This record gives sequence, structure tokens and C-alpha cells, in this order.
Amino acid sequence: AKLTPLTSGPVEGKLRPLNAETVENRLGGMLDELQAMSKSLGSLKALQEVDFSDTKNQLESMSNFYQRMNEAMVSLNDAVEDTKVYKEQLTSLNTNLSSLNEVYGGVLSETNQQMSAMNSFYVSLNDVVSRLNEAAEDATSYKEQLASLNSKLTGLNSVYGNVLSAFKQS
Repeated sequence: AKLTPLTSGPVEGKLRPLNAETVENRLGGMLDELQAMSKSLGSLKALQEVDFSDTKNQLESMSNFYQRMNEAMVSLNDAVEDTKVYKEQLTSLNTNLSSLNEVYGGVLSETNQQMSAMNSFYVSLNDVVSRLNEAAEDATSYKEQLASLNSKLTGLNSVYGNVLSAFKQS
């Protein structure tokens, strides 16, 4: 450090007496510096007394924690990627299901139209069967009446034949 003399200044060949104000200011500054150094030495002493034996274990524990945290983040990142793939697959599945639903809707609509046409056909077929049944009943009635008519004609032919025979004999 650069020290300036505590005197008022040199006198030719002799030293001047001490300047009290300068000495007091310098001593005050030195006292402040000594107090700061004392505090620093106290801090160093306190630091020297600190037990750092667990620090290594704590640092290892923290390192393990950060390592596990890093592994968890990697796992979480993988899960996010898997979730993205799953989302893409669900979107594709949803698209496929929408297309399938449209196809099914078309098939269902066409099936309904065919069912409606078949119902109309069955109504018409039932009407035809009903008319055929009526025609069969009419045919049976007609057959019975023809048999009755045939029997009556046979009887009438017999009477007519007898009348003709009687006329021929007379």
C-alpha cells in the first residue's frame, strides 16, 4: 500500500511534527479495515468449523434425484410420443368408422327400400292368393253346380228320350 507520511510535510533536513487530524483520519480508516478483516476472519473460522462430511452424501443424493428426474422426463417424453401416436391412430380409426358408418347408412337405406318393395310385393301376392282362393271356391262351386246340372241333364235326357220313344211308338 502506498503510505503517506503522517507529518505535515518535510522541513529542510528535519521532520515536521505529526498532524493530529491526518493521524486520526488514517487510524480511523485502519480501524475500519481491521474490523472488516476481523469479520472476514470470523466468517472463515465459522466456515472452518462447519461440518461438510454430509455434503458429499447430499450432493450424491441430489445427483441421484436429478438422474431419476431426468429418467422420468425421458419416460414422460416417450409417453407423450406414444400418446401422439395413439391420437393419430384414434383419428384414423375415427375416420374409418365415419366412412364405415356412411357405407352402413347407404346399405341400411337400400335395405329399407328393398324391404318396402318386398312388403308391397307380399301385399300384392296376398291379394293374388286371396283371389286365387276365391277362384278356387268359385271353381268348386262351379264344379258342384256342373255335377248337379249334369245329373239334371242326364235325368232330363232320360225324360226326353222317353218322350221321343213314346212319340215314335205312337
